[in-house]
Amino acid sequence: MSLFRKRRKSGQIERINENTVPGRELFCLCESKEDAASIAKQYEIELVEWKDGVGVFHTEKDLRMLIKEGIEKGYARLSINSFKQIAD
Repeated sequence: MSLFRKRRKSGQIERINENTVPGRELFCLCESKEDAASIAKQYEIELVEWKDGVGVFHTEKDLRMLIKEGIEKGYARLSINSFKQIAD
């Protein structure tokens, strides 16, 4: 994902900051709450919520390193739960 984008009308470049959602830093698609709990156990992270096929997790660990390690070990793929805002 690019951290920059062009404004449609002016063509100026804006910087986009990506911030994690505090206490709900990661998410993963999973079929059941039990699957979400199993994923949390694999990664040694906290399951915050499971709803409508999405597990939401919290950790104090480095998110990108955790995701990288999960990929290397063949675990279910986690994604960073974030929001974007345009920097001034």
